This record gives sequence, C-alpha cells and structure tokens, in this order.
Amino acid sequence: MGILWTKLSETFSYFTETGHCKILLLGLDNAGKTTILYKLKLNEVVSSIPTLGFNVETVTPRKGLEFTVWDVGGQERLRTLWSYYFQDTCGLIYVVDSNDRERYEMAREELFRVIESDGMRDVPVVVLANKQDLPNSPKPDVLAEALSLQKLKDRKWFIQGTCANSGEGLYEGLNEMAKLVKDFKRTRQSLIYVVDSNDRERYEMAREELFRVIESDGMRDVPVVVLANKQDLPSKYHTTLC
Repeated sequence: MGILWTKLSETFSYFTETGHCKILLLGLDNAGKTTILYKLKLNEVVSSIPTLGFNVETVTPRKGLEFTVWDVGGQERLRTLWSYYFQDTCGLIYVVDSNDRERYEMAREELFRVIESDGMRDVPVVVLANKQDLPNSPKPDVLAEALSLQKLKDRKWFIQGTCANSGEGLYEGLNEMAKLVKDFKRTRQSLIYVVDSNDRERYEMAREELFRVIESDGMRDVPVVVLANKQDLPSKYHTTLC
C-alpha cells in the first residue's frame, strides 16, 4: 500500500504542474467511485453506502488538485445542477463496474450525456474498467467497445482495468489522466504579449522576456499573439519584433 501511495503522490504533483486542476470522478452507483475516492485520499478501503439524491463529495489530496464525485443515472430532475460542477473541469474519470454487464448500455448513455454537455467540450476521458477481479468482468478492450469509446473523435480518451479494493490499475489510470490533462490545458492556453511600439530602446529586452516565457516547459506549443501597442505615437514601429 505504501508503494501505491508514493506513486500516486508523484502523479498528483504531475497534475498540478500547470496550475490548479479539477477532475470529475463519475459513474453509475456501485461502480466503485467512493472506494477509489478514499483510496486517493487515505489509501485505505472503506465500506460505502450507495449515494442517495445528489450527494457531491470533493477530495483535495494535494494543494491545487481537486476530485469531485457524484453518481450519474436516474437523476433527471437533478441534471440541471451538473453544469455548475462542469465549469473549469480539466478531466473526467469515468468508473464502470465491469462485472455488471446488464448496465453497460446505461453506463454508455450516461457517459455521453455528460461529455456532450457544453461545459465538457474537448475534456479528456479516462475510463476505469473496475472490478477486474470478478469472474464475469471482460477485458478493458471489450468494455471500450460496449461503451462506444471509439466514437469519441473530439477528445482524447484512455481505458484502464482496475480493482479499487486492492488499488491495482489506479496508478496507471491516474498517470494517464495526468498526461491527458496536461495536453488539454496546453491547448486551452494562449499568450497575449503587449509591447510598447514607441519604446525602441527596450525592444531587445521585450524580445528576451518573450522568449524566456515561451521557452519554459509549461508554455511549449502555446499560441502567441503580440499586441504592438501605442500605434498612435509618431515613433511607432510597424513590423514585428526581430
């Protein structure tokens, strides 16, 4: 257990390299979300009672990293509340009970209902095919087909087999989520760099500082817009920085 917690802690730090990170951990009732949630927070197994109504739990295992959890399915009157929690989400971890084949279709419908919401556009998805230790659980690739994950053309996704009780597969799933989140946040970032066009004496300093920013690890591939300000002044410079 100590090794798992050490590895998860390292992954948590990876999540926050580019700032605050909010992750949704969703799935049908009894999929294993609460067990996973407490595993992330306490690294111990707890007995859980199926969530009634709209009970939202939030865990912050590390400063700047937040996991928000609730049950999806059978909550038509409560769905309007979901949009509040979708705001600023960087990633979705969707937990499925691999052993519950009768509810695969419901799990798929609820997954697509979530990701097709406006606040979840382009958000990466990691599906945890949980309860792989049970005899009726298929391999993750079989579950991926049942959930129609191949239809997710507008975002990156990954599926990982897990056993929440033992912690097997959790590190691999969380590690992949961290990578997808980092890529996602990078695509959402942009840099607007303002330059005083009239201050020719500081062009070189402006150029050096611009490159100092864009060459840092967290800014790789981030699009840049330079605003050549003060164009109304007579000594303005019309071309880009050299």
